[in-house]
Amino acid sequence: MWALIRFLPQMIGHLVPIDYPPWAVFLLLRTIMDMVFSPRISVECTHTLDGLVEEHHSMFIEVSIDGNDKHTYYFDAKTYITAIHCMVHW
Repeated sequence: MWALIRFLPQMIGHLVPIDYPPWAVFLLLRTIMDMVFSPRISVECTHTLDGLVEEHHSMFIEVSIDGNDKHTYYFDAKTYITAIHCMVHW
């Protein structure tokens, strides 16, 4: 699954319109996953990550068919990353 998320933009990105909202949600998810699974992340980056997660949740709700947030979960990056230092080894 990780390989699909990493390489999908290179495989079909040229076929998807740039302003297509679900594609923007996917690309933001990919950015979040790149940060979460990076070998090292600073405490300052966790604040950025929290903002990206909030933005992703709001974008996801906007583009979802039913418009509710039952599929979004709160992720406090600072708490998890400071506790375990990096998520790659999990």
